[in-house]
Amino acid sequence: MFHIPLTVYKCSWWQQKKQRLLRHIDTLDMVQGDEQVLSDYRGDNNYINDITDILHDELSWFAHDYHCDPRIVRAWYERALPYMYHPTHNHGHGGWSAVVFIEYNKKWHTPTQFIAPFDHFITGEPLIYSPDVSEGDIILFPSFIHHYTHPHNSQERRTVLSFNVTVNKSNIPLSWTDNKLSQGVDNNNQ
Repeated sequence: MFHIPLTVYKCSWWQQKKQRLLRHIDTLDMVQGDEQVLSDYRGDNNYINDITDILHDELSWFAHDYHCDPRIVRAWYERALPYMYHPTHNHGHGGWSAVVFIEYNKKWHTPTQFIAPFDHFITGEPLIYSPDVSEGDIILFPSFIHHYTHPHNSQERRTVLSFNVTVNKSNIPLSWTDNKLSQGVDNNNQ
């Protein structure tokens, strides 16, 4: 009756892409904010063109598979150190979100956990999906899907790139832009 799309690709030329992505992180101020992980989420986010270039193959595959024109609208890095986690959240309506597993060891790390937008039809319990991913994988999923990470229980850091993708330029959620109204600021009253 219902189907929720989730796509996993193995990044092409992974070792080269990993080095390029890690070089980005070295230039950023990563802080622990509301997310309970280190992130540059509140930063300038001025590297979207670089990310689009690095992930050109994967975005092309997604475009082919879903017959769309994906455009990265916002991107940020997250790094988890011991005991850090990302609480349950979603990225709003109107597009897709992605996670690229940059530094990820299946022995020590757990993947992003996804919560179905409906409960089990008999028990009423939430339905949780834990994808089987490896370093170099990219997951794309509808941005309205709630997701989270478990507390990080390893001394080995876990690093991901997250981003939001629009497949329709005329339907970009305001919260994904620098639009002040989406942030509760009315430019007319300043």
